[in-house]
Amino acid sequence: FDLHGYTMNGAEEALRRIFTSVDRSRQQIIKINVGQGSHSQDGIAKLPDVLKKVAKDLQLPNPIKHEKNPGYLLMILPPIISTD
Repeated sequence: FDLHGYTMNGAEEALRRIFTSVDRSRQQIIKINVGQGSHSQDGIAKLPDVLKKVAKDLQLPNPIKHEKNPGYLLMILPPIISTD
């Protein structure tokens, strides 16, 4: 999922929609392009902090840095097992 061009508020809304609508009957790995801050006024990436906040708010695991691309973070969402 590419967050380029999103404001911080827009990114937060989009991430909340994604994480609450994804199929959690099995593990999901979501690759999120948060950029490196090249387009920020101060050159510091803001979107990784937005992703971390949303993950914490939704009680999801912390994002993991992508091994080969520092502009990407991975969200590994474990399955939710139904107890029906």
